[in-house]
Amino acid sequence: MAASLNGLMILVIVFLCLSLQSASSPAPAPAPSPYNLLEFTCDKTNDYPVCMKILKSNPQTASASNPLDLARAALNLAMADTSIAREQITVLSRSQKTQPGLRKPIERCIQWYDSAVREFNVSTRELVEDPMSANYDVGVAGIQAYYCENGFVSAQLQVPAEIASLNEKLWSFSRIASAVTDTLQQDYS
Repeated sequence: MAASLNGLMILVIVFLCLSLQSASSPAPAPAPSPYNLLEFTCDKTNDYPVCMKILKSNPQTASASNPLDLARAALNLAMADTSIAREQITVLSRSQKTQPGLRKPIERCIQWYDSAVREFNVSTRELVEDPMSANYDVGVAGIQAYYCENGFVSAQLQVPAEIASLNEKLWSFSRIASAVTDTLQQDYS
């Protein structure tokens, strides 16, 4: 009986030693893939398919390996796209085909898009030191689309389809940027 008790004690000691050794040296966590980061971010938007399409279409956002890199790339993409949209609205304002009554609200849209570009730019500078402010500023950038549309509604005019489409894209970039700046404060793995 004493021999079986000694054998059991040795077995328990070996088991405890192995358990402690494996607990003290945990297996390395797998590095998160860029795709998982994109999925995690896009899950936070209310338009997952559009978010994934936008983020996967750009090499910098598609290959971002951490939230900060994704935030920088997404904000740079948002600034570039919003600047292009602003130029498209400027061309529309100068077009001979544009009805004279639409010119004033279109010119106001140009100003709102300038403001959106500035807000995205400010948020890029805040990413590291103040992600909460960056998150706020990307929301303010998105609101500029509302102001642009409201200029037409207030004048009892139909929002031109091209501007409505650009505004929807600005809203999408704002939602994506909001999700990614929010992710800076969380663990996504």
